[in-house]
Amino acid sequence: MKKIIIACVAALALVACTQREPDYSSMARPSIELMYETINPDLNRVDNTPVVCVIFSEAGLQNVKLYKTEGGSQVLLKEITTFKDEHQYSLKETPSWNMDITEIHIVAVDKGGRKAEVLIPVEVTPVLPAPVITFEKEIIKIDERNEDPSTVATRFTVTSSNTLESVKASMFTAGGIVDIPLNPTFHAGESTYSFEQEIDYFEGYRGLQVSATDANGKMKIETLPVNYIPAPAPELIPGQGITDEPLMVKDTDSRTFNFSIAAETGLSNVEVVKFTKDIEGKDVRNRVAIDYFDASKDFEVEYSYTFDGFDASSHAIAFVATDRLNHSVTFRIPTFVNLRYGADIVIAAQRNTKEPLVLEAFPGTESYCFFSVRDFKTYSLFDFWKTENRRNIDFFYFAWNNGGASDNGTRLMRANEDRAGQDPSWFTYNDPAGVNSIPTMAGSNSQWGNRNGTLIKKLTSAYAFDFDNVTVADLTSSAVQAYLNQGKVSADWINYKAGDCFLFKTGPASTYPGSTGIARFEVVEGSRDSFTGQYALPNDKPCYIVISIKTQIVE
Repeated sequence: MKKIIIACVAALALVACTQREPDYSSMARPSIELMYETINPDLNRVDNTPVVCVIFSEAGLQNVKLYKTEGGSQVLLKEITTFKDEHQYSLKETPSWNMDITEIHIVAVDKGGRKAEVLIPVEVTPVLPAPVITFEKEIIKIDERNEDPSTVATRFTVTSSNTLESVKASMFTAGGIVDIPLNPTFHAGESTYSFEQEIDYFEGYRGLQVSATDANGKMKIETLPVNYIPAPAPELIPGQGITDEPLMVKDTDSRTFNFSIAAETGLSNVEVVKFTKDIEGKDVRNRVAIDYFDASKDFEVEYSYTFDGFDASSHAIAFVATDRLNHSVTFRIPTFVNLRYGADIVIAAQRNTKEPLVLEAFPGTESYCFFSVRDFKTYSLFDFWKTENRRNIDFFYFAWNNGGASDNGTRLMRANEDRAGQDPSWFTYNDPAGVNSIPTMAGSNSQWGNRNGTLIKKLTSAYAFDFDNVTVADLTSSAVQAYLNQGKVSADWINYKAGDCFLFKTGPASTYPGSTGIARFEVVEGSRDSFTGQYALPNDKPCYIVISIKTQIVE
């Protein structure tokens, strides 16, 4: 037993000898290499400078501690005790910087208990204010009634605790934003900028906005309000019988126009103009006359002008009154020279009854499908059948319910065309008494002869006029006359929609012969969905069109 105890003691002694603490005395002490000897965080920036260093340890690192000195007290920020490589460790840490941090302290301890430490001074740049913009005036106020000058010396300064990166000035107006060139020229990198310029202010100016951005990206925007009070424009009051409704005249007519004019700042002139069109159909303003007045005393004026004739190529005239401050008011009158005009005429779809279509929207108006250019009126099949009225019909409207899916069924027919083959029931009348029967309207029936062959063509974008600004000169031009004589194709009589227009010229046998005109579809109601079948009567839904028409005066 004694021998066993002696052997155990000897074994323990041998283990103790093999597990002695390592001797690090011959190994180098840990060292710290800094990226920055001092740190200068800038609170005006988002991406501030981090604490960066590399720690070397031949013996192996035991721990690394990072401290900050804030408000005089040292505070532990981070402690590292495990290392991927205990002989070399890279530290990168960005503290939450503030003005009270004055120092960073790094301590590294190796496995031999030896330590290395460094102190890094910290100088924090405080938060700097955004640029300051100062206007010389609190407001730009211009009152035309007080004769305030509209050109004003405008000044502002921009100062920054940093350098300025950009300065921009813009004028906000009723019509949009206008950039103001800087005078003198701005140069980036300066800490101050002073602007001085004579600016012409106008009605509708709202404010001068200045924006400035410094090198830290901080922006400041200030606005100098502009209160521009314009004098009221002149008042142009038409005399008795003068309206802005379309004026139908002949080119040889004479008309006098009377106006009462009131101008608070004094009347400068009254201009009389007429409007024609360019090749694109845009208005061309032509001065007819101008009368000048003494703005120092002419505040209320009775004005009169007489047209001794009217231009057949003009579609409107206007009277323009201008005051001393160049404010103006315009009174415009559409002119239909050598043109007749009819608005919102209802034309019903086909019907072989004397009973008219009467719509609530047009009380007292009886409508049929046959139209007379001379009368601007519709007639029934019974009226058309009368020999004495045969020449009075120029075209008719027919609704067809058997077209394709995109076909609304609208059909525009010359008076001498037939629809008997498609639906004879609408163009025949069998009198039960056998007295007033009407045979089917067909060219093969000699009793239906002497009908008008009106020329009809759909208006296209090839022409520089539309329904509103067309003139008799447009309608009688060689281009339009040649177009009308090209012959009628499908597009000229099928599938008209609201807003579409067609040109026409009445035949020589018409009661209004040789008149070229234009008509616009204002409403297309019903058509194909108003009929249940080819020979069936209309449903309860009304079927009609509404047109407006202008046509050349013939005598």
